Amino acid sequence: MFDEDVHSWPQKGDRLFTVDGDWRDFARLNSQRDNLSLYAVGYKLAGDKLVESVTMNQKNHDTLVFPIASLYRHYLELRLKQLIRDGSQILNTPLDFPKSHDFDSLWEQCKPILERIAPKALSIEADVVHQTLEAIGELLAEFAALDAGSMAFRYPTDKHNKALLSNVSDINLRHLAETMNKMERFLEKIAWLISVSAE
Repeated sequence: MFDEDVHSWPQKGDRLFTVDGDWRDFARLNSQRDNLSLYAVGYKLAGDKLVESVTMNQKNHDTLVFPIASLYRHYLELRLKQLIRDGSQILNTPLDFPKSHDFDSLWEQCKPILERIAPKALSIEADVVHQTLEAIGELLAEFAALDAGSMAFRYPTDKHNKALLSNVSDINLRHLAETMNKMERFLEKIAWLISVSAE
């Protein structure tokens, strides 16, 4: 016998999405020319909030690691796609919006764009940009080695029932967040400068 009160369970007529209620509880969708940046930043922020909760409360590490890593991965994927789209537009070499989830492929398209745009946009030497891009490439490759197709942190097994992440035993979530913040500082700065130029 369940102890729960059946009246607290979903009832016929309940809705998930509504426009009723206090306006302070509302999220506004489609309020900007381009929502891709909102999506990217939203995933990163959600990952940060989960890491903050885990490290402050010292619990739920083993369950929240999956949404944390998945949110961070999706942030990176969306940000790279936006940089490819907007950067290629600035360079007058428009590319189709990337459909791949593969970091290797996305970085192969994104890196040359950033090598051309970033030094001037950021007013720093090309060597500094090159070193930063090399570091970001290594971090993306590390992430891709764990989760090449954006599935490993969403499901325990692949479509053939083969275990994913079977070679990983521990992940330091605080360190993951700190390294993601380093990547974000560069990617957000260049994304903002590129998006302003692309308008």
